[in-house]
Amino acid sequence: MSTDISILLPTRGRSDMLMRSLTSLRDLATDFSTIEILFGMDKDDAVGLENMLHHVTPWIKTHNIAHKIVIFEPMGYHNLHRYINGLAENKNSQSNWLFFWTDLGIMKTQGWDTYIRAKTGEFKLLSVVTHNEHPYSIFPIIPCEWYETLGHISQHSLNDAWVSSIAYALDIFERLPVYCDHERFDLTGTNNDDTYQRRIVLEGDPSNPLDFNYPEIVRSRMNDAGKLAQWLQDVKNQDMSFFRECCDGTRDPWVKMRANDPNQQVTATLKTD
Repeated sequence: MSTDISILLPTRGRSDMLMRSLTSLRDLATDFSTIEILFGMDKDDAVGLENMLHHVTPWIKTHNIAHKIVIFEPMGYHNLHRYINGLAENKNSQSNWLFFWTDLGIMKTQGWDTYIRAKTGEFKLLSVVTHNEHPYSIFPIIPCEWYETLGHISQHSLNDAWVSSIAYALDIFERLPVYCDHERFDLTGTNNDDTYQRRIVLEGDPSNPLDFNYPEIVRSRMNDAGKLAQWLQDVKNQDMSFFRECCDGTRDPWVKMRANDPNQQVTATLKTD
């Protein structure tokens, strides 16, 4: 059976939230028969693995949901991109879209999958609407060709920022009328658990070689954008003048990002060199 959407879902130590998240996805989908879920789990996650065995897997089998469970050596939140890239590697080879989800995500829109399927064939980063209308695609939805062209989705733990900044520079960012809640502690005051407390966010100190805006990491990000731009031009015959003008400094690559940021949640200008 072909797969329309591969949901990439890294999870650790969460039981009730994971089931709430999964139930919201299934219950509000129009057709889950061509959707697969790829779970990423740490081999030392005793709580999560026990929950997967006794609760999640039986629920999945009851609803006949295509799925895979990929076990990783523990890498930590600061290596979240490695989990996402590893899950993408395990997707159904016929899948059209990769949907990065989390165990803190709650779907709110009936027929969310229909909106994604309607864009099949287009090379865009699709964005749902989350807390305070954040300008990034917080739960990114990308065509599989993105991964297949680059060999990865992201090269930094801030996966949403990575793919969103590239999409804005390529002028391929599109927001869908799909609404989700992101029940992370700093956003909602809930789920202040061990997984959250141990997270390391590498943003805000460009002198740190691991920071999102460290010069070498910025260059890697723009190198990804350049490869995708070349692919879009050569394979999709897409006009990439917007990206070229961003590169030569005659166009502001973030003008549309700012327009999508009514609450000014992105305070630092993303850099391209």
